[in-house]
Amino acid sequence: MTVLETMPVVAPANAKKMGSPRLPMEIILHIIEAIVPGSPDALLRRDDPRSRLLLSFTLVCRSTYLVATRLLRRHSASVESSSQLSRFLLTLDRPTHSPDPALSWKNITSLYLAPFGDVLDDPAVAHQTRELLRHTADTLRRLVIHMPFSTLPRVDDHNNVRQTLREGFESLLDLEEFVCLSDYPDLSTSSATTDIWALWPKLKRLMLFHVPLADHWLWWNIAHLRNLEFVWFMEPKPGIYAPLRVNVKEVYFNTMPRDSPNLKKKFTVAVAGGWYTEDIYLMSKWDELDPDECMTFRFFGQGLPDDVGTIRRKWLAKNIENGSLWDLDVVSRYMAGGGKSHARGPGGKDLGDLVLPRLFPGWRYQ
Repeated sequence: MTVLETMPVVAPANAKKMGSPRLPMEIILHIIEAIVPGSPDALLRRDDPRSRLLLSFTLVCRSTYLVATRLLRRHSASVESSSQLSRFLLTLDRPTHSPDPALSWKNITSLYLAPFGDVLDDPAVAHQTRELLRHTADTLRRLVIHMPFSTLPRVDDHNNVRQTLREGFESLLDLEEFVCLSDYPDLSTSSATTDIWALWPKLKRLMLFHVPLADHWLWWNIAHLRNLEFVWFMEPKPGIYAPLRVNVKEVYFNTMPRDSPNLKKKFTVAVAGGWYTEDIYLMSKWDELDPDECMTFRFFGQGLPDDVGTIRRKWLAKNIENGSLWDLDVVSRYMAGGGKSHARGPGGKDLGDLVLPRLFPGWRYQ
């Protein structure tokens, strides 16, 4: 034991007058704002420790309540069960005790929505989902959903669940970003067959699973979305008439007359799928089809391990959480491997290697 350890601790004479050290409120508010990731697109799950920490700050004082509540509305709005959906609806019209409209759940801008269990055929949940989407349609800009669409074919929809949900999604005319995890959002009915995402004129960013890349109507819808900037196709499925081999630019630029203004927008298409094969045939005639390089095509799929589905879902969760889903430079920090980025065919300009699609060894999703 050292001399310092044996010395008694003597409190200063004016300890009572000094009191506990306190931080200025401005610094405390900066600390609260630093809880969430720096990206404005970050979307945290309800059970994320950062969401719980923000919730605790709503109980400290009025100043921390205002800042923490704004951050919760922007980054932690999630509905992950039917019971949460019911409670969410009950809060929409409650007074916020503040003139700031951003503090109302009705004015949220981002939402993670997964209210169904293993099956879609639940009329009560479908009606509540429709009401939630209608209530938030004026301000909702980013929507991430996880719903078991494939469990309810149109011929088995005796409770009109698909129509009910479709009415809710049709109200999202100001939506700018849509991410649909797992199942393709098939809500076609006998009277309405257009894909719901094709009805949103302001849509800029889109992610879909299990899309038939050779489908003419898929690319026709993409062409008609004039504000579209980025499309992610995760684990696409082969087309009926073109299994395994699809020249995406050939399909896209043949959906309508070549002089159509719909084909003039510049956007990125990223495809991640183990079955898809990138070869010269799939990029043939790209110089002729797309001389202005309107579509930048990025393919990720070579050398993927067998558990690619699990890896992709972990990668998706991580990048949705960080708000980096659409930033391929940031994405490359989490994943590595083969794959190239092309705006033109083999004879055109190669935009260089892009590191995807295998996780760095030792990286773990927390």
